[in-house]
Amino acid sequence: MMMSALAAGGLSVVDDQKRLADVHNPGGYFEDQRVSQLRADSSWLEQHRGSGVKILSHLLQAFPSDLEAKILFMRRPISEVVASQNVMLGKNDGGDWDTLLRRELGQTLAWLEGRAHLEVMEVSYGEVLREPSEQMSRVRDFLQRDLDLEAMTAVVDPALYRQRKS
Repeated sequence: MMMSALAAGGLSVVDDQKRLADVHNPGGYFEDQRVSQLRADSSWLEQHRGSGVKILSHLLQAFPSDLEAKILFMRRPISEVVASQNVMLGKNDGGDWDTLLRRELGQTLAWLEGRAHLEVMEVSYGEVLREPSEQMSRVRDFLQRDLDLEAMTAVVDPALYRQRKS
């Protein structure tokens, strides 16, 4: 959702177009497979300064220490993330995922605290859905970019909040 909103707002986003929109994510995924290899090679990030790059939280620790960045850290209850993944993967088991994701989240948040070259703003997935205009305004202000707030807000679709646990 956030990558789609950033793109709609006018920010260049890195997307290799290999994982297209589907029933689980009709707005698209906005991913680049190079991100999965970030630990081995992060050199390509330099050429995308000023662009949005979707990086799963556990891979942030591979972010280069010599590259400054602003990070929008999307927060969603882990129980919802697990439920969403189970639906996408056709599974009905989240015990191991839940434990793993909680551990990885804690490690990533601790790692981010000591990174002066990274400016981080946490964004609540639920708050974006409840108050999209306010949250997208926060995002635009944080990024200090002239983004189309109306277009960003229009991307937010509360009907897609299908794994709500609260």
